[in-house]
Amino acid sequence: MKEDLIPQISQKIEKVLKKEKLKVSVLPQEFIEKTNAGKHRYFSVCKTKKGKKRVFYARIQKNKDAAKKVRKEAIFAILLQRKKFQKKIPFLKFLPKYYKGKIEKDFEWIEREFIKEKPIGDNELLNKKLTKKQISEICEFLWLLSKTNVSSLEKIPLEEFPFKNYKEILYPLRSLKEKRILNKKDLSLAENFLKENIAIFKREHKYFSHGDFNLGNIIFTQKGLKVIDWESMEINNFAYDIAYLFCHLWQAKKWQRRYLIERYLDKVSETKKEVFKILFRGDLLFLLEGGFFAKPKEIKTSQLKERRNFFAKAIKASLRGFEKILFV
Repeated sequence: MKEDLIPQISQKIEKVLKKEKLKVSVLPQEFIEKTNAGKHRYFSVCKTKKGKKRVFYARIQKNKDAAKKVRKEAIFAILLQRKKFQKKIPFLKFLPKYYKGKIEKDFEWIEREFIKEKPIGDNELLNKKLTKKQISEICEFLWLLSKTNVSSLEKIPLEEFPFKNYKEILYPLRSLKEKRILNKKDLSLAENFLKENIAIFKREHKYFSHGDFNLGNIIFTQKGLKVIDWESMEINNFAYDIAYLFCHLWQAKKWQRRYLIERYLDKVSETKKEVFKILFRGDLLFLLEGGFFAKPKEIKTSQLKERRNFFAKAIKASLRGFEKILFV
């Protein structure tokens, strides 16, 4: 909506582009008109004075949520210019190169590396085949992500994923029972799972998380995996991102989802394996029940039944034990 836009944002962005000597493929005003002012940030491929391709994006909406998101990634981009900070990022090799980030008076902007390869999908729509090697790279990234010292990111305004979401898992499950997707036994299993494990979720709520690890943010280049779009980074448990990806891989082959979990477990220490299995089950329950009736715009109406069938099977498997999930 145009009323959500920052006043004179097109002119402000164009002023930055002129100062940075960047020639964009889509002007800010064109982008706003094309998207009907529905995006929280402007995005365009651009060229430097020397003709090198870059990606430029800047916040265009004035709402608080948009400001929080883009500001986080802009600060991340600024910090990544410092070698001292780079040494604190275990997963650095999986990041695109950030050239600049800046916080202006009423908006933020970022300039980063242009990656010619396309993501493996569009949010939930899987467009490319995943090989074992690629899945292993994803697991390495997620494992290194969990090794990040959160205190080293203190300058980034990270928020905690709302812990109450785990405590309130039962409410949406009850609505699924009312619609006869789940039964009384399923609810009983959920109640027992929460009662026995909620303390573990509270204890493990302390890791750095990408927060939006969907198919559109995963790119495989000739040099390997690159993970983009860090505006949803937050504090959560270390199983959340892989659970998030698992849910988005409902179109993938069963062996690919199983391989993802098994390869990640290979990297986890023996003392953390059982913890991971509990967290993964709870994360799946939260994500699957919350997205059960969603209608992602990239998914055809004819595919929704297949999606819901997968979600229902995965919820039931999560309630019955970690091993059951491997065969969904």
